[in-house]
Amino acid sequence: MSSVMNVAVPAAFEEQMLALVEKFEALNLNVAASGGYYKDRADRIAKQLSEKEFRITVVGDFSAGKSTFLNALIGKDILPHAVTETTATVTYIRNVPLDHPSADTIVVHFNDNKRPDTVLNLKENPDALKMYTTTQSSLNVASDISHVDIYVNFKNTDEKVVFIDTPGLNGLAKGHRDLTMHEIKQAHASICLFHLRSLAQNNLEFLQVLRKHQSSFLFVLNFIDEIKSSEGDTVEQKLQWLQEQLQVNLPEDRTGADVRIRAFGVSALKAIVSKDHSIPRLYSTDLVNLTPEDRERLMQESLFQEFEDYLWKEVLYGEKDRVFRHSLYSAFQSLLEEISEEMAKAISFNQLQLNEQETLDIERRLVQIDEFSVRNWEKLSHYMNSRHSGLEKLVKEKIAEDVAFILTQIREKVSGDDFEAFELAIQHNTYSNLVENKISSASYEYQYYLNEILEEVYQTSILKAQEYAPSVEINTEGNLVIKAVQFDGSQYKFEKQMDKLQLKKSDYAAETMKITVEQEDMVKELKQIELREKKAKSGILEAATNETTEQNRLGREPEVQQYTETRYRTVERHRFSPARLFGSSTYEEAYTATVTDTSARDQWQRNKRQIQDKYAKITDELQQESIELRIRKKQFETKAVQHKDMLARLQTKLLQVDEDIRRKQIEHEEIMLKARNEFLRSEKRRLLEQIEKFLNERIYYALLDSTKHNVEENMTSIRGQVQVYYERNQEQARQRLQMMLQSSRDEMQQQLAPYEALQQTVSQLYEELKDIQLPRTAVIND
Repeated sequence: MSSVMNVAVPAAFEEQMLALVEKFEALNLNVAASGGYYKDRADRIAKQLSEKEFRITVVGDFSAGKSTFLNALIGKDILPHAVTETTATVTYIRNVPLDHPSADTIVVHFNDNKRPDTVLNLKENPDALKMYTTTQSSLNVASDISHVDIYVNFKNTDEKVVFIDTPGLNGLAKGHRDLTMHEIKQAHASICLFHLRSLAQNNLEFLQVLRKHQSSFLFVLNFIDEIKSSEGDTVEQKLQWLQEQLQVNLPEDRTGADVRIRAFGVSALKAIVSKDHSIPRLYSTDLVNLTPEDRERLMQESLFQEFEDYLWKEVLYGEKDRVFRHSLYSAFQSLLEEISEEMAKAISFNQLQLNEQETLDIERRLVQIDEFSVRNWEKLSHYMNSRHSGLEKLVKEKIAEDVAFILTQIREKVSGDDFEAFELAIQHNTYSNLVENKISSASYEYQYYLNEILEEVYQTSILKAQEYAPSVEINTEGNLVIKAVQFDGSQYKFEKQMDKLQLKKSDYAAETMKITVEQEDMVKELKQIELREKKAKSGILEAATNETTEQNRLGREPEVQQYTETRYRTVERHRFSPARLFGSSTYEEAYTATVTDTSARDQWQRNKRQIQDKYAKITDELQQESIELRIRKKQFETKAVQHKDMLARLQTKLLQVDEDIRRKQIEHEEIMLKARNEFLRSEKRRLLEQIEKFLNERIYYALLDSTKHNVEENMTSIRGQVQVYYERNQEQARQRLQMMLQSSRDEMQQQLAPYEALQQTVSQLYEELKDIQLPRTAVIND
């Protein structure tokens, strides 16, 4: 893996380096056998100076957890990290803003330029990456795919950072190691990741090779969560041991700096689970989802923050300029040294003068190459076939032993669980998960140790291939689902009895509820009656008061009034009256009359009767209402007493039914407990038989087939690579011997001139490179 970010390169350094690179590219590199390769490297150095990007490779074997580590570093679980999903191509994870058009996309680039790039949406298909970057792909990833770009937003930085995930150090697929070396040569710094349980010798040897092309390292020991404190182990002890091993095995810096190893211990698994909230649980067997407090605790336990602080603050933001200069300086220095070494060998071969005996010896060796080439290859093939057979036998014995051991462990677990724990384990699929975890662990171990052994077979075969060529150097990685039958302890008679009791209890409870509701309604109505009764009494008193008030307002009764008045009456005249003769027969006569007036008294008496009638009516109505309310209140009080008695009787009945139910349940439970225990004993036996059958008939053969396929596939790859190496080595030896025989004095002088000229120019560039001043303190120093 690598990382890229913007770097502020000092103008003086940039100008000096670009000037040297331009001089180098102007050289006639066609003289060198690898001229095109050297020119490509020079072009990459110039490109890095132009782009000003900071690159960090993260390297480690397949078991080191590189993908999980990188997921934790960027804060998202995006890279596949199962045991069998080994990275098989270079993957660039590029930091982009959230609103970037390419955010959360994957772009697959193929080696075939005619084949268009494939663009995938990471949100729609998070597993799409497996199909293009791992050994699980149906494609020949190492040869078909050039590289993969992933565009995501990193949580810890807004800088232009690009991490590059490379194949593991111990990957045996053809091209893995070449891909890793190619990226390391272009990197400015490297993070070397190790598994807690392994610091293989071949990894240390590979780091020594890396040291020739890289001067800045951070070392990380992963899986510290597997440290067994019960056995006295600590993170500090493991880190000290790692530092001692690295200090002994790593050569000093190319510039001669005294490098002190900077190592960290982390748990990448706990770190990514802490950061990515889309991961609900730490382990698949966990029953409860993580809380925010759990995630905070996991981050503390992972010790990942300490590493991140150093990487982001000290290295990327504090030391990046110096690391960048060291990296490009070392890359160009390595380039000059390699081409100079090639020229020196070419000059040595061309200057060689052979005497008669040496000529005869070379001719004899050429004949031997032709005569013994097939025979030696047969010996080498026999050796690899023998190792292949031995490895298959070893794997078969190991798998049989491990399957038996897993079965013993499961038996002990099932037998040791009481019936309650057994039922709970069945409900939560605990035994199935336990079997799967042990199988997965065994598969992981097979993958790891097979790779170690196969790597040793490969290296040994290469050494043997070297021995068979004459030296011409000049002396100076099935799912189990357990389904248990549920215990059915029901009995028809018991269920009918319980149903009857429960029905009776329900009826009593319903009747109790009905009476209780009626009581509540009665209490409410009684309160209303009391309020109305109180209001009626107040109304009667108020009516009497108002009547008195209105009567007082009438005042005293008026007396009868008498008075005299002049009145007129018609009187008939005397028959013989002269007035009658000359006028009317009648006349008006005035007289005085006494008048008695009772109208005021009568009106007063009428008003008084109206007031009395009015309030008498109001009082009668209120008194009648009060009487009715008292009667209704008495009725409710009588009914309340009746309800209280009924509730008491129902409560007694309910208590009796509850007691009957409890007694029946106890009787039934005693019977069922015996039957259940016998059933669970039978289930344990059946479960163990099921697991044993699963392990012996499926898992054993599945593991055997998987590992056998792995061995065969890798041995085929080893044979092919060793054969290519063997034939190339034989041909190179043949060509060198023939060149030595065919060279003459005149030819030698003609051939030497371009080599010497190129070597002289390269030496001048090397001296100019030395004039560029660099700090001698390495980034990995404390």
